[in-house]
Amino acid sequence: MYSALLCSQALGVVFLAQSSKVFIGLECPIRAVIGLQCPGCGSSRCIRAIGNGDLMAGMRYNPFLTVSLLGLALFGFLGVSSPVAASHLTNFFRSHQQFFVSLLVIATVVFTVARNLF
Repeated sequence: MYSALLCSQALGVVFLAQSSKVFIGLECPIRAVIGLQCPGCGSSRCIRAIGNGDLMAGMRYNPFLTVSLLGLALFGFLGVSSPVAASHLTNFFRSHQQFFVSLLVIATVVFTVARNLF
């Protein structure tokens, strides 16, 4: 149930970004001050591109967010198609929460360093 709720929220954000008449593309304050891209740089353009069905553009703007949204969509699809499997997966994530939080922090740092080096 929770995965279906998360999936519907993510789809709502993508729909609102895609259907908005006004595109708000604010400059990242971190990039403006220090000149480096933060992990969230390109997120609004990424969500807009995904909302328009252009996954490749989403990957160009922010690959970390694109992969995260695809994972969230997969988790939501799993929750809708097989609630029992989603429940087991949720319990697995909860029992290994510290590991997954650490993995997410490490992945974010590696992504940020890599996107600024290359």
